[in-house]
Amino acid sequence: QEHLDETRGHAGRIKEAFLALGRAPTGRPALGLDGLRSEHDSTAPKVHPSLRGGVHCAAAMGTEHYEINAYEAAIRLAASLGAEDVERLLRANLEQEIGALGKLGEQADRLAS
Repeated sequence: QEHLDETRGHAGRIKEAFLALGRAPTGRPALGLDGLRSEHDSTAPKVHPSLRGGVHCAAAMGTEHYEINAYEAAIRLAASLGAEDVERLLRANLEQEIGALGKLGEQADRLAS
């Protein structure tokens, strides 16, 4: 639930960022995330049930890495435009994604022990 609430906050900040740039936010499928989901969905059933928690955790970590990469790129673009307010909004999202990745890493460590 906590990450879902954070994700809603991310969407709100992204909308604010677009509006600060004078653009209307538009949504479109994230093909990279779809690929990660597809890979997980085809792999998880083939793994021994005792190891599936690790597979789920690894898939979630892959998603976080993907999102972190997207925010880092967007922050650089905002900086190149001199859009400090947009950069600040995106950095807030990035920090939360890094935090989520850290929690998943801790969970992966527990699963591996």
